[in-house]
Amino acid sequence: MIRLVDPTLRAVREDFEPAPRPATLDGARLGLLANGKTHGEFLLDAVVAELSRTYALGEVLRITKPHPSEPPTAAQWRQLAEHSTVVLSAIGDCGSCSSCSVVDGIRLEREGIPSAVLITEPFVPTVQAIAAMNGAPGYGFAVIPHPVTRLAPDLLRERAAQAAPALAALLLGAPALRSPGPTARSADEALAPLRSALAADGVTLTVQVEQGVVRLGLSTADDACATCVLPEPTIHALATRALTDHFGAPVAVELKP
Repeated sequence: MIRLVDPTLRAVREDFEPAPRPATLDGARLGLLANGKTHGEFLLDAVVAELSRTYALGEVLRITKPHPSEPPTAAQWRQLAEHSTVVLSAIGDCGSCSSCSVVDGIRLEREGIPSAVLITEPFVPTVQAIAAMNGAPGYGFAVIPHPVTRLAPDLLRERAAQAAPALAALLLGAPALRSPGPTARSADEALAPLRSALAADGVTLTVQVEQGVVRLGLSTADDACATCVLPEPTIHALATRALTDHFGAPVAVELKP
């Protein structure tokens, strides 16, 4: 006997409606749902510190899941439901934990609690697919550059500062970019391969970020190398593609020779 197995997923999809949004985060009782990944708790606390610059937040409940790729325990769900008017969840920086975090967020929304999930850039397609599979194709989330687990505290605070406006917008129901946009450091990271390639031709690439625009400068150590350098339109196109891929959204780029 030959048994045939259908590998397609046949999930029962519930209709998805986001939870009603508050008018402000002033007085909001904030639930922090860390998934147990390295620096998750630190990152969420840093986001709270950033949000506190703008909002008079209420009491904060801190919960860490027993495993990054599993949901909170029943007791933890009860704590979140009883305490929180809004929930922040972090950090999705691998396929399984990102998937589980977005499922947690969708479940919170279905229970009437606005949620905002923070993931890193490589897992945007994964999270989009998981959200669609769970009946919430429009589910929003915030994105920061990868990685997180190896970062020092000052860089983690920088990531939190990048993410805080998008997370607040998600909780309040305002339009939010899925990428927080470039900083000089994150743009440097995105352009590292291009910088190395140009350096092989004796060209130094400098990066500045002003009001969301990445401004690039080129300088050649030896005039004899000028004939070897890629044409400026090509460099501009390569930089624009690298930055757009890195941030998951279009990035304005200016090139000055």
